[in-house]
Formats: sequence, structure tokens, C-alpha cells
Amino acid sequence: MPAAIGAKIARPERPVLAVAGDGGFMYSVNELATAVKYRLPVVFLVMNDERYGAIKWLQERMFEGRWGEADLANPDFRALARAFGARGERVTVDTLPRALAEAFAADLPTVLELPMAVEPPWEL
Repeated sequence: MPAAIGAKIARPERPVLAVAGDGGFMYSVNELATAVKYRLPVVFLVMNDERYGAIKWLQERMFEGRWGEADLANPDFRALARAFGARGERVTVDTLPRALAEAFAADLPTVLELPMAVEPPWEL
């Protein structure tokens, strides 16, 4: 989030999209207050798998299928965005193009939550 905010300050005429997992987003969600304060229309796309998905994936492979402490108790990201004074919306793959277009046209930061499958699509 901080890098996206910095990019928008440096190049205000350019659209800025920050993509993060739900865990990573929560590490710096306080920066949403900065984006709102300065009316920076950054779009934050939160890929929500309700856990530290990459951590769980690595634990399972490194510890013979065992894993722990990777599940998250997430807030309602739409309500969280609105509490900061930003726009918030839950999207699907089908509604994402429309939501992105609206977010890039907005004059406030937008948090788009995209629920997704738990397993990452890569291999070591």
C-alpha cells in the first residue's frame, strides 16, 4: 500500500492499482487513512483467501502436510474501506472489469475484495 500511495503522489495523472493478498493488505491497512486524507484515488485489489495462503502452502510441503496459524479472521473489507472514508466493494471475476473502471474513475481510494481459492497456483 505505501508504494502504491507513493506512486500516485509521484504520478497523479497515472492510474495506480495495488494488488495484495488479504494478509499483506492487513499489514499496512492503516495507510488507507493517508490515501483518504490526501484524496488519492488508488485502487487496492485484495485477493482474499482468508489465510496466509503462501505460508500454509509452504508449511504443508515442508512439514509433511502439517500446517498451523495461517488462517485469518478478516474484517468485512467493504465496511473497513468505508470506515476509513474510502470506497469498498466485493467483486467476482465477472464483475471485476466494471469495478476497476469505476474505481479508476473515482476521486477517492477504492478497496476491491476478490474472494479466491485457497491454494496458490504455483510449485516450488
